[in-house]
Amino acid sequence: IQMREMVHQKTQSIERTSIAITQNPHILKYFGDPFEYNRKGYESYIYYFSPLFSSYIIQNRYIHHSLVYVANTSFPDAWNGIYHLGRIESEEQYKLFLEDRALLQQWNPLRDSVMEQYIKTAVKEKVFTFSRKLISFNDDRCIGILEIEIAAKTLFDNFSMDASVVDSYFVIDDTGNIVSEDISESMAISLRAELINMIDENGSLDQIIKHDNEHFIIKSITIDGIGCRLVGITPLSAFMAEGLDYRLVIPLVIFVALIFFGFLINYVANRLTRRLKSLVEGIKSVREKHINIKMPVDNKDEVGELTESFNHMTDR
Repeated sequence: IQMREMVHQKTQSIERTSIAITQNPHILKYFGDPFEYNRKGYESYIYYFSPLFSSYIIQNRYIHHSLVYVANTSFPDAWNGIYHLGRIESEEQYKLFLEDRALLQQWNPLRDSVMEQYIKTAVKEKVFTFSRKLISFNDDRCIGILEIEIAAKTLFDNFSMDASVVDSYFVIDDTGNIVSEDISESMAISLRAELINMIDENGSLDQIIKHDNEHFIIKSITIDGIGCRLVGITPLSAFMAEGLDYRLVIPLVIFVALIFFGFLINYVANRLTRRLKSLVEGIKSVREKHINIKMPVDNKDEVGELTESFNHMTDR
């Protein structure tokens, strides 16, 4: 659950950035107005749009790459991260996305970064892409799609920091492909393959399995949004070893506690009964006709009141 929350924090950060961009009226107006193929048009991009758009992108350290597909064909195609919407309209995932007017955003499956296609010198990177529509404030129509990429290695880069939770893990997508993994050297890769097959059959895993004469605790959890499942693998022996330690520690703690509380109870009992014993000795003296006796009153509690009454009696 902690690992999943790490992913959610990053995906939600991407989503917040996309909302800020697609709801900025200046950005919507820029893409809605005709592009001027002159000095004014290029200066408008350099001095007006680019600084505004970039200010959102550079504030989010998780973003790998961003681009915009616009319906306004007056813009030059494949120019400074702006592309015509016609490039992707026929693709299945975008076609359904554009047809559903109520759907404003979606996460797309793992793929190669489009930066590799458009920038030949770009480093190859596996990315998840978040798409959000740009909706015109004037006529409520879709004027484009903003795409923001986050690298898979960025999304899962701090999973191995908490080694106390799981010994190994892997992340698979809906098609069963490995998205990210950290399998310890002592764990056979064949175990991973066995677990993937089990997930395909059952849909989830939450059990203890035996593999190569060793037991493993298996726990899987769905990562919402990106359509992946995280599977954690922990050797049962790790917990059994801790159990043996506790079986030695618990009796020792109980023994020490009994001794401590025994001394405490004895101390409290002696403190409470010491004054009563003194009062009893005084009463015995009176019974033996030694009435010239006075008991010290060192407190105003019930025992102190009894002692005062005793002294009053002996005075009379």
